[in-house]
Amino acid sequence: ETPKPVEEPKFSFQPEPEKVEPTQPTAVPLPEVQPMGKEKKGYKIAKPTSLPVSTAISGNGKQKILTFVGGDHGVGNSQVAFNTALSLAKKGFRTIFIELKEQGSTIEYLYQLALVDKGLDYALRHLGEENLVELENSIVKMKDVRNQNLNQLMQGIYQQFPDSLDFLFFSPDYILESDPERKSFEPIKLKELCMHLLFHAGYHYIVLDAEPDLHHPLSEVALGFGTHVFYTITQDVSHIGRAVRNISEVNKRINVVDKLYYILNKYDRQANLTQRDVEDWLKAKVESCIPLSHREFINANMEGRPVFLTTKNKELKQAFDEVVQHILKD
Repeated sequence: ETPKPVEEPKFSFQPEPEKVEPTQPTAVPLPEVQPMGKEKKGYKIAKPTSLPVSTAISGNGKQKILTFVGGDHGVGNSQVAFNTALSLAKKGFRTIFIELKEQGSTIEYLYQLALVDKGLDYALRHLGEENLVELENSIVKMKDVRNQNLNQLMQGIYQQFPDSLDFLFFSPDYILESDPERKSFEPIKLKELCMHLLFHAGYHYIVLDAEPDLHHPLSEVALGFGTHVFYTITQDVSHIGRAVRNISEVNKRINVVDKLYYILNKYDRQANLTQRDVEDWLKAKVESCIPLSHREFINANMEGRPVFLTTKNKELKQAFDEVVQHILKD
């Protein structure tokens, strides 16, 4: 069922509680992130702190944090995560796509979404300062992209993006910074940021595109408190084998099996390695198979258009819809 349009929340330091209808479900409880172990170079590991959370629950209690992680670089996890976020936003849900790649965002580059003084690093910094007004200003929003990016080739494409989809990437300033000390932050702040986005800013869904390195501090945090974990692989035997090893290892530290959802991307039905073979290898069900559509993705990326908005491939759209229906059914 498509929700009613959600109005932009008015940002304030002390938000007024909203009335919640008694028939509405309560917010989905979020699991506690487990300790991440010793401090890693370039990061400061700290115990979580908390900001005051409003008693008002927006989003009809359907808020979820969706962690997408790839079995390896090149499996197409960013495209799967982004097109899922786009599909949720097209249905009217307030959605924010957060890419956790410190070396540069794939999605930001493809669609030219970077804006000056905005990004994930700015949001985390303002969160630490409890400057909620500037935190809100750190989020990349489509209306700002349309106003500031005057590239005529992209203007028509931007009109197809729903206003209910926002973004956070590491800013170009952060990516180009060479001083590790100036780039250090507490990874657990990501959890605080997401709590703020859900309970203060009124987002229904947060889509996290995590690094395939499951020992990366941000990936560990995202896996620990994500309400759903989507693990993207292909039919490449190395990706499947790595998935078996990685999930077994990470599950010793963080319980991900109970919230794990396998996606088999670039699936070729004519290949000898079938979906059932992959499931036998994983000892788990593959919930969604996204068909091999290499040409469509190449053409869409070349034009700077999200494939979900341009494809006429019914099987491809159905595959993304399966992922979205899994998210919506709980």
